[in-house]
Amino acid sequence: PVFVMHILQEWGLHGHEVEACLGPIHSQTGKWVQTSIGRMYKITDGLEWQEQKASFTELKLEEEALVGTHVRGKDIINLELVEKGEIVIEEEGVHYVDLEKVRLPINIRTWKEGDKMKPLGMNGKRNISDILNGMKVSPASKSSYVVLEDQKGIFLLQDYRISEHVKLSQSSRVVLKIVFEEA
Repeated sequence: PVFVMHILQEWGLHGHEVEACLGPIHSQTGKWVQTSIGRMYKITDGLEWQEQKASFTELKLEEEALVGTHVRGKDIINLELVEKGEIVIEEEGVHYVDLEKVRLPINIRTWKEGDKMKPLGMNGKRNISDILNGMKVSPASKSSYVVLEDQKGIFLLQDYRISEHVKLSQSSRVVLKIVFEEA
C-alpha cells in the first residue's frame, strides 16, 4: 500500500483519492475506483491502473469516405479494398468482410453494455461483455475495445472476429480489409 500511495502521489493524486485507490487491494476481482485522472481496478493478482483517456468519438463512414486511415485517440483503423487473391487469413489484427453484404454507413465506436453480435461460426448472438470476458480482457482494458457496425448490427469486434452476416463466400466480389493498429 505504501508503494502504491507513493506512485499515485507522483501521478498527481492526493488525499481522499489516494486512500480510495487503496480500497480495491483487499476487495474482490473486478471492483474499481474512479479518480480525477483514471481508474484503479482489482485484478486477480493485484491492481491495474487505467489512465483516463479522451473518449472515443463515434465515426460514421459513408461509401465515399470509407477507404483510408481513420485515427481516433490511440486507435488507428485502416480500411482498404483488396482483391480476393490478396487475402492472408492468418494475419493478426486483420479482418476481411464482404463489402456488398455491409449495409452502409459503417459506425466505428467503442462497445457499450448490452451490445451483441453473431460471431462467425457460432449459433445465435453473444454479448460483447461475455466475449471480452472469454478473451480474458482485463477490466481496465475492456472500455477501449472498438466495434464496427452497420444497419444490421455489430459486424466486427476489435481483436476478435467478424460477424456471420458479412463473411466472405465464393461469390464475394468486393472485399474490405480492416486493420487495427495502435498509434
